[in-house]
Amino acid sequence: MKKSKNLTYSLVLALTLGFIGGILETYSLFNRGYFALMQTGNLISIFTNLIKLDWNSLGISLIAVFSFIIGLIIANLIEYFCIKRQKDYHPIELFISAILLSFIIFVPVEFNEVGTILEAKDFSFSNVFSNVLLSLIGAFLLESFRKMNSINFTSTMMTANLQRMVHSLVNAEENHDKKELVNGIDYLFLILTFSSGVCASFSYYYFLNPVFKNESNYLFSILPNLILVIPIILIFFFLFIYLFDLRRKNKAIFSE
Repeated sequence: MKKSKNLTYSLVLALTLGFIGGILETYSLFNRGYFALMQTGNLISIFTNLIKLDWNSLGISLIAVFSFIIGLIIANLIEYFCIKRQKDYHPIELFISAILLSFIIFVPVEFNEVGTILEAKDFSFSNVFSNVLLSLIGAFLLESFRKMNSINFTSTMMTANLQRMVHSLVNAEENHDKKELVNGIDYLFLILTFSSGVCASFSYYYFLNPVFKNESNYLFSILPNLILVIPIILIFFFLFIYLFDLRRKNKAIFSE
């Protein structure tokens, strides 16, 4: 496999993870009440709720942040032992993410008495459990996949990607640098795929919630999760198999 082909696959995989990041981040906010994959909002929530003495919201934010930290620790330990044994950690962390995500299927979205989605501050088991799992997944995605065509990227947080996109495009204009132009376009595509994931996730539940919100049958109530999450799990497993096969052939996509 030629290097240019590896770089192309690197971009495709990064865009795929960006799309998944948009789906999961939107799902965590609008169906579980909090941003679970990104922790800036949760850190703000911790200290604002500490001032307000809103212990439920404070507790949820603390759980999300600590879950994320635990996920980062686990991811780093996996990377340390894999690198020490000259093995690729990307497939392993994708596999773990897929397993964690599969549990979310069985946790139905909860609604309050007026028919709106139960907020995380209500401290329901469903929201707490789901946000813990999503925080762990967010940690794995952030820690494991940091390179796109040999440049830094994140699949769940777009602030840095926006900054890098503008930086690359400005440099491309000032220095007539085609490489920087390509980098800027790569970041643009990543932001657009993340945004597409946001639109897909929000639209999906926005139109389905009126159908499922008063459903008392458990199997029927988890159907929206099943339809949304199963394709993501299949993508994770496909990437797992693909990256594992590349590693077996000593061909890396994500260079550190």
